[in-house]
Amino acid sequence: MDAAGSGGLLGQVEGRAPSDVLAWLSTTPIEWRRAIRYAAIDMSTGYRAAVRTGLPPATIVVDHFHVVQLANKMLSTVRRRTTATLRGRRGRATDPEWRARRRLLRNREDLTEAQFTKMWNALMDAGQIGMTLLTAWIAKEQLRDVLALARTGADRDRVGHLR
Repeated sequence: MDAAGSGGLLGQVEGRAPSDVLAWLSTTPIEWRRAIRYAAIDMSTGYRAAVRTGLPPATIVVDHFHVVQLANKMLSTVRRRTTATLRGRRGRATDPEWRARRRLLRNREDLTEAQFTKMWNALMDAGQIGMTLLTAWIAKEQLRDVLALARTGADRDRVGHLR
C-alpha cells in the first residue's frame, strides 16, 4: 500500500515465496525501490527474505494486526498447555478456562463489564489455571497498549517504559 501517495494498493503477488515477491519488485523502477524506507509485512519469513534482498535499505516493520493475532494464538496455546499440565487432559465444557476461551481472545474494550467480570471472577476462582490465563491475557492487553502508544508517535523512552 502506498502510504505516502494515494494510499492505494501497489501490487498483489500470488504466492509467499521470496522469488514471487522479488519477481514483482523487479518490474518496478529502481528509483522507486531505493526510495522505500519502510516495508510493513506480516511475519512471513518469505516476505522478510524478499524485502531483505529486494529492498536492502528498507526497515522491516510488522503490522500490529499480525502481532496481536500471534499474541492471541499464544494465549490459546497457554490455555491448552496449562489445562493439559494441571488437569492431565484436554479442556472440557465444564472447565472455567474452556468457558472463558473466547472472551480471553477479545480486547478488553470489546467486553462489557458483565462479560469481563464473569471471565475474571471465574478464572480467579479456578486457582493456578485461572491465574496463569489471566497473566497471559494481561500480557496480551499490555502488548496492545504498547502498540497503541507506538501509533501516537510517542518517544522511544515512553514506549520502552511501557514495554
